[in-house]
Order: sequence, then structure tokens, then C-alpha cells
Amino acid sequence: VCAFQLASIGVSGVRGFVCFDTLKSAVTSLLMQLNWHELDRYEPAAGAAPVTWAEWVEAEVKRRVFWINYKIDSHHAGIAGRPPVIDEDKVFVRAPCSDAEWDELSREVLVRGCCCDGAAPAAYPDGPWSATSDSSGDESPAAGTMGAGASDAGPPDAGHTTTCHGLVEGVQEELSRSFRMITPYESFMARISTLQRDAKAAWVQQCSGGDAPHVPLLGESPLFRRYDAEIRAWRADQVVASALRDPTLPPWTASFFGSLRHRIFLVRVRYYCINIYAPGVTILLHAANRRSFFTEAQHTLAAQSRDASTSPPLGPRASEPAKPEDEQIARILNQTFGPTWCQGLVATDIAPPSWALSVACAHELADVLRANSDIPLEFLDMVIPLFLFVGITVLLRQIRRCQAQLAAEPTDAAARAELDRELKLSLRDAQALWQAIRDMGSVWRIDGISKLLASMHIDEVEKAAEQLASISL
Repeated sequence: VCAFQLASIGVSGVRGFVCFDTLKSAVTSLLMQLNWHELDRYEPAAGAAPVTWAEWVEAEVKRRVFWINYKIDSHHAGIAGRPPVIDEDKVFVRAPCSDAEWDELSREVLVRGCCCDGAAPAAYPDGPWSATSDSSGDESPAAGTMGAGASDAGPPDAGHTTTCHGLVEGVQEELSRSFRMITPYESFMARISTLQRDAKAAWVQQCSGGDAPHVPLLGESPLFRRYDAEIRAWRADQVVASALRDPTLPPWTASFFGSLRHRIFLVRVRYYCINIYAPGVTILLHAANRRSFFTEAQHTLAAQSRDASTSPPLGPRASEPAKPEDEQIARILNQTFGPTWCQGLVATDIAPPSWALSVACAHELADVLRANSDIPLEFLDMVIPLFLFVGITVLLRQIRRCQAQLAAEPTDAAARAELDRELKLSLRDAQALWQAIRDMGSVWRIDGISKLLASMHIDEVEKAAEQLASISL
């Protein structure tokens, strides 16, 4: 099972989705057959708890393998617009133990490495795990640096070793916390997909009774408001990855897997990914807050039952003629992503509050990239290009909206200045996201996303941004 799981992850960015999905499905099937989804269902029973060290390790490995597969399945269910293979109601598995428990035997090794590494722990960033912090406010939380003559420090004394113990324990705990912060992402993806799929199905049933009822907004749903509130709370509780940036801890010093430097850097990488997940999930939820989400449902469901390639054009209203390029984009989107949500990537009737939030999230994606530009792309995962793509689709529509309103020559000087400012900002951020996707193409196999953006005329936006930068200079 472990071999299949590792193989599926290994081929995900090399062999493409079909090979990855085949291996992932094999892992899921094995997990269900072996009843690993019910590992802790009968935990209170006598004799159920592990007795020996080897039994405890085996149980922990099973839990970690199960949760990795469950998280991947939930993510792909959200992307493909299908129900998860493993139903949440059938899961009876505790969360894995903390990293501190799992690494109990290696803690002394980490402490010795910490104490021998220069003038530790001054050589490490304070980070969110630091028991003490500088109250002067002159330095960022991650601004711990080696002092002058640090390399000449003598052997660590007892107090120094005690401090190293605290640092190692804090880093281990922060690794566990960062894992817990990642976990809600897959849950949001699966629940948002279920909400959108069920809402469309309910609308079709209402329409089958005769006259079409009043077209609602998905944002009126109690579940939509609940998920929106939960995502906002999740985002507010996150650690900002760029706050952990430290010039004395460059990425290449963290290359030794398992070392304390590696673990400190891994914490930052995890939060970097989370900082991108959060605005991306927010956009996916709010892109469905539009009336066309329901009126397109009848056509979409009928078309999907016949052939995904015959799905209706996206974007234009019924009274407008469909453009060939819009039909091409529609086919690609419906074949690549879940039809329950992908049409929101080109829709122009999103409710104003949701649209404003989506634009802010798209700008936030570009800000996160710039603030963490020192992290090599190979540290990131395959989900990142998806959300960068989602952010670009928002900025493309925002650019065209600003251009159209500026072309109408608004009389209000303040409104004209605000539109011009937003246009320049959107051009700059769209170019940043597009460059990141192209750079990630050398690591992950995402040429399909690049081709889709080319059909959306991303090259014109890039040229406009370059011209704008030249004028600014």
C-alpha cells in the first residue's frame, strides 16, 4: 500500500493524470478492502490498543497512509466535481500522532545537530515556535540572525543545550500545527463541490415541474454562508509564510532531509502553500454566487450525460451569439475540471460582493508569490498551479472590465483614477501569476493550463503589462 501511494505521488507531475489516478484508485481500493478506514472504530474494545513499539508504529503508519489518500481523494473530487470515493461518514480513523511523538527517538540527534550548528539557536529564525521574542519591534518574527563572531563560539553549555531542547520541541510542534492547518483545505474542496452539485440538481428538479421558479443566488444558501464563515476563520488563523523568512537560513542550507534546518524551512513551505490554498478556495466558492450558475445547470447536466465535448458555451448570455473561441474554452474547461464549478472561471455575472472578494484574493495570490520568491519551485506541490490559474482568470476579467469602463470615459475623475490604478495593478499581478505558471512548468506537467490561458489571450495581457512597466520606468 505504501509503495502504491508513493508511486502515485511520484508520477503525478511526470506521467500525467491518468497514470496518477489509476495508482491512486488502486490505493483507495486496497485501503477499503483492508478496512483501514475503520482502524479506530473499535478502539474502546479490550486489547485494541497497541502493546509493543512495533505495533504502535504499524498503527501510525496505517493512519498516515490513510489520511494522505483521503486528502488526495477529497482534493480531486472537488476538482473533478464528483463525490469523494471515501465517504466522510464511513471514516473511523484518528488523526496521526504529533511529530514530537513520532520523532521521539530522533530528538536527541536533532538537539546535538542544533547545538553543533554555529551559535544555535541564534542561527535559526525565532518563528512562531519561539518561547521568547524581541519586544522592541525592530525586527520581524523571523529576523533571528547570527551575531558577529558566532562561528567562534565555544562548546554549548548546559543552558545552551536546554535552549536547543526547547527549539527542537517547538519546531516539532509547529510541524504538527502546520499539518493541522493544511487539513481543512481538502475538506473545503469536497464540501464546496457537494454543495454546488446538490444545488444544481435541486434546481433541475424544481424546473421539471413546469414553470421555472425564481432564479436564486447560491450565496443565499445557509451552507454557502456557513462555508464562507469557516474559510474566513481558517484564513484568519494562518501564519504568514513570509514572516518566517530569514536571510541567514537560505533554502539550500535546508537540503539535508530530516535536519532541524530542513524542518524549520518545511514549516515555512507548508504555510506558503496554505497562504495560496486559502484565496484559491475562496475564489472557487464565490465564483458560483451568480444566477447563471443555476440557469446553465439544465444544459450542463444534459450535455454531460451525452458528451463533455458538446457542453454549451460559457460566458455569453442566451441573447448573444457564441464566439468560436468561447466554445473552445468551454470544451477545454469542461474536459479538464468539474462542470459544476468551472464555468465560474469565465462568468461575468458574479454577485458584486463575491466578485470584489475574488479580485482581492487574486491580488493576494500575487502578493504571496512575491513575498516568498526565494522558495524554489520544486518545494511546492501540484495544487499551486491550479490556484494560480484560477487567480489569472479573475484578473483577466477584471482587466477587461476596467478597460471597458475606461473606454466609456467616466466623467468622475476619482472613479477614472481608481479604474486606472486597478487596471495597472491587475496587469502587473496577472503577469506575475502567468510567469509563475510558466516557471512551474519545468517542475510539474501543466502544459494543459498554459494552452488554456493562451486561448484566453494571456499573451496580450503580458505585452500590455510589459509596455506599462516600460512607461513607468
